Order: sequence, then structure tokens, then C-alpha cells
Amino acid sequence: MNDVNYARSKKNGIVFQSTVFPMINVEAIRDESGQIRVIVIPGIISELFDFLGTLQEEDNQGQNFKRRIIIADLILIVLSFFTKNIGLIIAAIYFSLLVSQNFFSFAKVSYEMKSWHGKERSTARYHSAEHMVLNAYKDLKRVPTLEEIKRYSRFSEYCGSRIIIGKIVPYGSLCILLAFSSFIPWPIYFILCFMVSFLVAVANKKGWLKFFQIFITSKPTDAELEVAIEGLKYLQKLDESLESDTFGDELGISIQIFVE
Repeated sequence: MNDVNYARSKKNGIVFQSTVFPMINVEAIRDESGQIRVIVIPGIISELFDFLGTLQEEDNQGQNFKRRIIIADLILIVLSFFTKNIGLIIAAIYFSLLVSQNFFSFAKVSYEMKSWHGKERSTARYHSAEHMVLNAYKDLKRVPTLEEIKRYSRFSEYCGSRIIIGKIVPYGSLCILLAFSSFIPWPIYFILCFMVSFLVAVANKKGWLKFFQIFITSKPTDAELEVAIEGLKYLQKLDESLESDTFGDELGISIQIFVE
């Protein structure tokens, strides 16, 4: 099996994408009885359910959240005008246009995953388990044991969050510099801009920004790690059968198995 290109966490498990036939997903979850259930499903069906769930969430909460962001942006811009500081005014406008949406969306997700009252706390644990099992697999070239997986990092340079983090950090840094531009001599200001831009570029290239994933991951328990291991184990079996053209013979007619 090749390195896993795509995986994502859910409230009750992890979805892995086949490396041989990407249109097939392996979904490993722990059901209400505490049993691990592994299901092989067409990727398009999985994506469709996620899309419909996202639409429902947008209908219920998304629009109100977007309106709150717009109101917060307007208040920030108005307050900046009262300061009569051109740097703060430009920074407020810049933040509202390029940083605000990503920043508040990431903050909301972080709250839901890390807060005691968050609805996605289990997702944060499965998110960590997802990263740890893939990091272990990439290093060991095989599915890890429970004890082995615990030695690996819960941060991943391939996490989907790298896109939004990659926007918040550089744009946010420039926004802060703009806010203080009126208080710093221009030569020093340009030097600071260059230094910050250079450091952010190096951090992005070296993968240091992945440590911001601490806001969207939590330390997993054995329960989440076991689900990750069983899901990856079954994915390996699936890919091997696809590569040898024995999908039906090895996996049988049933597309669902249960692990004690």
C-alpha cells in the first residue's frame, strides 16, 4: 500500500481513502455499543453525506455566524477611524478583507474541539489519532501496534488545516505590522516586514506551522487509537486486494465488518 493521501476525522471515527482506487473509502467508527465497525463505501457517497451535513449546518448556524463576523468587522473599522491613525485604519480594513473570515472560522472550530462545552471534542481526539496512525505508517511502512502509535506526533504537515493556517499566520502578521506602522520609523518598519515575511516563509516551508494544530487536536485515548489502527489495517487489506484484482474474493460480498 502506498502512503495514504487522504483521511479525515469524524465525531465517531476516521475515513481513509484508498490509495489504489480513490473512489473507495474505508470508514472506521466506534458505534454506541463500543464496538469498532469498519465499512467500505464509495467515496462519492461519503462526500455526499458530508456535503449535505455541511449544508444543514450552514442553514442552521452558518448564516448567523457570517453575519456576526461582518458586524464585528464593521465595528473594528469604525473604531479604528476614531483613532485617526492611518496605520490602524489600514490594518482594520486589511484584517476585515483578508484575515477575518479565516481567523474567526478557525477560532470557532478550535472552540468546538477544545472547549468543555464544544460539540466536536471527540473529533479532536480522532483527528489526533488520524495523524498519529499515518505518521507511524509513513515511518514504519506498516500498520503500527497500539504501543507503537503512541510514540508518534499528533501533528501532521499534510493536515487540511494547513491551508487556512497558511493564510492566517502570514496575513495576520502583516496586519499586526500595519497596525504599528505609524509608531515605528520607516527604515526599521521595512526591516521588520522583511524579517517577519522571511520567518513565516521558512516556518511554512519547514512545516513549523503544523504546531498550530494544537488548537484543533486533543490527546487521544486508546479508544480512538484502536479505531485508527483497525481502519488503516482494513485499508491495507483493501488496497492489496485491489492491486491483485481479488477484491471480491478476499473481502467477500459484504462491505461491512465488525471488530471485537
